[in-house]
Amino acid sequence: MFEVTVRPGSAVAMMPDDFHTIEVLGDEASIHLHMYGISHAYLPDRYGFADTTGGGVVPYPPSYAVGLIGATDLRKMLDAGQEIAVLDVREEGVYARDGHILLASNVPLSQLELRVPTLVPRKSTALVVYDADDGLAHLAAARLMKSGYSNVMLLEGGTQAWHQAGFKLYEGVHVPSKAFGEYIHHKENTPEITPEELKQWQGECRNLILLDSRPFDEFQRNSIPGAIDCPGVELPYRDSRSREFARNHHCGELRGADPRHHGCADVDQRGRGE
Repeated sequence: MFEVTVRPGSAVAMMPDDFHTIEVLGDEASIHLHMYGISHAYLPDRYGFADTTGGGVVPYPPSYAVGLIGATDLRKMLDAGQEIAVLDVREEGVYARDGHILLASNVPLSQLELRVPTLVPRKSTALVVYDADDGLAHLAAARLMKSGYSNVMLLEGGTQAWHQAGFKLYEGVHVPSKAFGEYIHHKENTPEITPEELKQWQGECRNLILLDSRPFDEFQRNSIPGAIDCPGVELPYRDSRSREFARNHHCGELRGADPRHHGCADVDQRGRGE
């Protein structure tokens, strides 16, 4: 970082091939901030001189031509069950607080290159990226196309356009799995126990196994003493003897627990043949 006093008619060399002329209008002193770290190619709608001699200004176009898709067309694609990946590229806190599309996966721009190859291994898959219409999705789309994804689209207008089209935005995280858990709970009448009952059972050394069906990162943050992490969808996969296991252990769920536990508890209950 350096400071330069610009006088009338002077030019400033930021880099060997990067010269800037700065014009100050009026008699008052002005401050010009020039920051590096991202290419102009990733900043659409920014303006610069048409050539090195100055003169008129022109906008910097995006590096990659990205297609747009409207909220209604995206909804039709989702309802039709077509192969499509919808990515919300905002940070998780904003994604959960401000609302998101139900079937969207939260892949923050800061983690994009690390997570997308696993989530979307086939690069011809239709990919729709969106944000709150604040520019993050443009950056994400450019990075994805540079990485070889050939069918990338931007949700025109972001979450605001989705909401204005009459479609719901959902707050929180893991909404689909929680909604499914609630459905299972009410349909199958999964048995519950209270925290006090669980504490008593543990004190009596009953033959029980306490499974926490949340993802491992959540389990690490906080969990009930004695619990074993076993994400709900992995229960049958990780224990091929689930029926024998369920018949020989107490099965139920903790009252007031995360709705994702409902489906896990129902798998155990079915294993008991009840």
